[in-house]
Amino acid sequence: MKKIDSVFFLYLLLTTCLLLASWNASNNSKELFLVRVIIVFAVIGLIFINSKIQNPIVSFIRSTYPLILSGYFYAENVFFNKLIFDNIDSFLFKLESSLFGMQPSIEFSKSISEKWFSEFMYLGYFSFYLLIIGFALYIYFLNKEYFNKALFILCSSLYIFYLIFSFIPSAGPQFYFTSPESILPDAYIFDKIIPLSALENYNLESLRQALIEYLPFHPKYYPDDQLTDEPEKFFVSEKIREKILAIYHDEIPYSIEVVIEEFKERERGKDFISALIVVERESQKPIILGNKGATIKKLGNAARASIESFLMREVYLELRVKVSDNWRKDENALKRFGYNN
Repeated sequence: MKKIDSVFFLYLLLTTCLLLASWNASNNSKELFLVRVIIVFAVIGLIFINSKIQNPIVSFIRSTYPLILSGYFYAENVFFNKLIFDNIDSFLFKLESSLFGMQPSIEFSKSISEKWFSEFMYLGYFSFYLLIIGFALYIYFLNKEYFNKALFILCSSLYIFYLIFSFIPSAGPQFYFTSPESILPDAYIFDKIIPLSALENYNLESLRQALIEYLPFHPKYYPDDQLTDEPEKFFVSEKIREKILAIYHDEIPYSIEVVIEEFKERERGKDFISALIVVERESQKPIILGNKGATIKKLGNAARASIESFLMREVYLELRVKVSDNWRKDENALKRFGYNN
């Protein structure tokens, strides 16, 4: 086994540990783990075959597989990027501002026309991998001993960079563009481009005005006094879902469904509402419940207050949690929950 093989398997081991540690953070975890198992067996098989037979094609693939798979690792790195930590661009922005009193990348991009700057960026992206592949192939056919040393340095550097990017997520440098929004190349399929930031409350009014401008005219679908065509049960489930998003943040909200099992209006006393919170995995159920049911109690109180404000009457809200394995991939479950299309 060569040194580069050890580096390759070490990288696979570290990223697999990262994948297992954040298993429930994504629905792609199983697929990524399966790909890793296939890669391990394929590489071991390749090394074994190359040791038994002398074939120039097998020898070439055996020598260059760490470089070939680095392209896959780069693409996969986007998945790992935010598994553990949130994006730290805001922190880096403040750090740059405190060190330099500005953002160097923005100031630099201001000094070059947008057209040339874009061309430089494209050239940088494409030439980066073109130079790596071209350099590696040149050395491989020139001197295989030097190639092994160069491959070890090159791939080790790439793998270290990928690991750093996995643990320190950042979108990278930000750039400044001066072109007016209304000036678009003829090839563009858009009528207007509106840069905006909800976080900074920037250009939101421009977006609203543009939406109004491009909305088509049409006769009214419903009378003025009809606010919606959805029943109250729909809005009750949405109120519960809203509070789940607010309380649990990024833990599980996008893999839950809220089903109103019972909605009884009472002439005397509070209306009775029984809601079922459906999750995809058994490990998500205790997250919803919380320690000794504290979190679901908090959810119930917040959702009940929101529902009462919407219905303008008091309600008794009962919440239960059920596990339905991978319901988002189950066509029957999707139909039961109202996702007919």
